[in-house]
Amino acid sequence: MKKLAIAACLAAALSASADVMIGSGDRIAFLGDSITAYGNGPAGYVNLVMKGLEVAGVKAVKIPAGVSGHKSNDMLARLDKDVLAKNVKWMTFSCGVNDVWHFDWNKGVPLEEYKRNCSQIFDKCAAAGVKVIVLTATMIREDASNKQNKMLEGYNEWLRAEAKRRGLPLADLNADMQAELGRIRERDRSPGNKLTRDGVHMIFPGDCMMAWGVLRAMGVDESKKDEISAAWRKMPEAWKYEIKLTDEENSRLLEAGICPGDLARRALDAMDGWQSVAWRSSAFESGVWKMGADGVMTATKDDAIWSDASYENFELDFDYKLDPGANSGVIIYAEDTRNWIPNAIEVQLLDDNHERWKNDRGTLKNGSLYGHVAPTAYPAKGAGHWNHMTLRAVGQQITVTINGKLALDYSLAKLTDGKTAPDGSPIPGHLPRPWSTIRTSGPIGFQGMHGGALPYFRNVRIRQVR
Repeated sequence: MKKLAIAACLAAALSASADVMIGSGDRIAFLGDSITAYGNGPAGYVNLVMKGLEVAGVKAVKIPAGVSGHKSNDMLARLDKDVLAKNVKWMTFSCGVNDVWHFDWNKGVPLEEYKRNCSQIFDKCAAAGVKVIVLTATMIREDASNKQNKMLEGYNEWLRAEAKRRGLPLADLNADMQAELGRIRERDRSPGNKLTRDGVHMIFPGDCMMAWGVLRAMGVDESKKDEISAAWRKMPEAWKYEIKLTDEENSRLLEAGICPGDLARRALDAMDGWQSVAWRSSAFESGVWKMGADGVMTATKDDAIWSDASYENFELDFDYKLDPGANSGVIIYAEDTRNWIPNAIEVQLLDDNHERWKNDRGTLKNGSLYGHVAPTAYPAKGAGHWNHMTLRAVGQQITVTINGKLALDYSLAKLTDGKTAPDGSPIPGHLPRPWSTIRTSGPIGFQGMHGGALPYFRNVRIRQVR
């Protein structure tokens, strides 16, 4: 039965990608202008294409090659350097918007010259064994009847005919864009752009429209569209919002420990039970702890910052970064915040690779129950890099996940000795109290600048669990 199940899984995986032209390991260059350059953003169409291929069972490699302002002549000039020298198997070709649009500044490329440039690009790719997927140029402002789009029709008509003549896959994105705008405007009569931020460069719905057109040209089956769209909706930075404040308003929020840019994220977190941690104002007022406009907290002294509330049975989720040599910690179950070191639980945050700490035993390393239990894995990135930690504390069971990997899962009930750790190593002398006796509720905190180097924290949130 087990062999049959494995065979079935392999068959399903193979059938999912059987008709896709792109193969796992293939290198794909995305040649284009600013639409493609912006398309390489976190949720831009280039990365949506790559995510869509992944969902379809294909692990390809992207080679970004979009440059703002470029026209067909510019792309021809840099084709060797930016595409052919990159050992690619495929290239998507998005060109035409600037060739037409730049006529507004007397710098456009006439249709006959555009044809010669594109033909040379296609010829050079064919000679190098690079397979081209042709993209028709998207609209110049979301009005098909304007003079730019009327002029662009000739360029796109030639692309369609040339792709057919050469047998090249075609993603007719101009037609897709017009159709999508028609669908949107049937239900949304409000003025303004629907697929672009400025009439040319895409916002998330426009990037999705482009990406699906490209995937369809690559052979991804329509049956995968819902699954791919669901994966796209989880892509980071699909939407970006701007909040406008006076300097006085911004300062008031920062002094209260609130990053204005986090407000929308906090509202979404609240729907999933996450809450921002309210910090005791004394830490900010004394000048020991500071919060920057980017929401990053750091300390100038070895003083801990404490939450206003006490927590029991919770998940604490945050990002942290350490300067070289930093030694800090996240503190939970604090019975006494003035004398917390023997009366709380600390999960160690340490620059493990620094000369000062690299030979320390495991019970003192990053992710450990400090002085008591070594982590089972060390997934943290080195000094200067952001790490993501989720600390789950349910009663005496403590679980630590770093960068998505389990680093520690241990019960405090086993820590009945104040002198010797379970692995036989000595517990530091300033922690004489057995951790099994510490109550399982209390404020949470972060240790300040211990070890002479700065720790940094951001995106701190907490929620109750059962």
